[in-house]
Amino acid sequence: MIKLGELKTLITARGWRWTPGKSIQHGEQIVVTDGTHQASINSYPKRGKLVIGGPVSPLQAALVAWIEGETTPASPSTPSPPPPTGTRLDVLKQFIREQGWNWGPGAHIPYGEQIVVSDAGVTALVNFWPRRGKMAVQGSPSPLKAALQAWVDGEAGGTTEAVPTTITGPHIGMDESGKGDWFGPLVVAAVAVDERTAAALRKVGVRDSKALAPAAIQRIAGQIERIIPPDQRHVWVMEPETYNRLYAEHDNVNLLLADAYAQVAEKVWSATRTETIVCDQFSRRADRLEDAFAARGLPHPVQQHQAESASVAVAAASILA
Repeated sequence: MIKLGELKTLITARGWRWTPGKSIQHGEQIVVTDGTHQASINSYPKRGKLVIGGPVSPLQAALVAWIEGETTPASPSTPSPPPPTGTRLDVLKQFIREQGWNWGPGAHIPYGEQIVVSDAGVTALVNFWPRRGKMAVQGSPSPLKAALQAWVDGEAGGTTEAVPTTITGPHIGMDESGKGDWFGPLVVAAVAVDERTAAALRKVGVRDSKALAPAAIQRIAGQIERIIPPDQRHVWVMEPETYNRLYAEHDNVNLLLADAYAQVAEKVWSATRTETIVCDQFSRRADRLEDAFAARGLPHPVQQHQAESASVAVAAASILA
């Protein structure tokens, strides 16, 4: 089996990028991107095992092919493997295994099944009702719970999502960072663009921050601040003391985030009066953001999945955040 060091060399030779991932027990994680797709690799040296995670994609297929014995980089056009079969919970269990996490049976629930997911001492519960096809994630806020909720909201490990339609014309984009972190602030940003500034942002490499290395994020953030006038961008850093106070008032992180988005959007909208305001859909209940915007007299917000791939303004906001 190919070793992680050799795989890193192949990734670099292919023109792709890898960055360190999250901390995992007894191993190392890296995140690989080819500029379009993203996958994670967990390495467990003592067991000599590599585990690939992430949505089904040509990138994931190429990485799997290398690990299974190929010694030269596979073509990015390698066909994707078929999606897992079984119930939605079976697909989630496969995703959990690919992340290097563990799961076991939970408590008995009427008409359904519960599993307990664990990672480095952190746990979360997933309830599944097969007749309704409904799934719910429970537990204290943690990166593990946030990752499971993201999968449930978008089935990141079980479906192939359509490429979002590019948003053009003058608009304001918003994004956040730190929602699923244990330590540090929650940061929310808003950026306004028109056709000229949008083209300038693309020229300096603005795209989804999750596909950029930390050094590139720092460099491009400076370019964004040079291109976008100060009154057409706003970043709000909620330090832990402020975040804890606001969370106690809202008792729900998505309600808190909706108000935060409305606050940064209002700052930029007041200077630009741009009628289109876009962000990634962070909650199943779209009315939370809509109510927060209506309370401040703002235009109706546009919420969509993968907004950072559809809007250069959202991508710029994600980099600043």
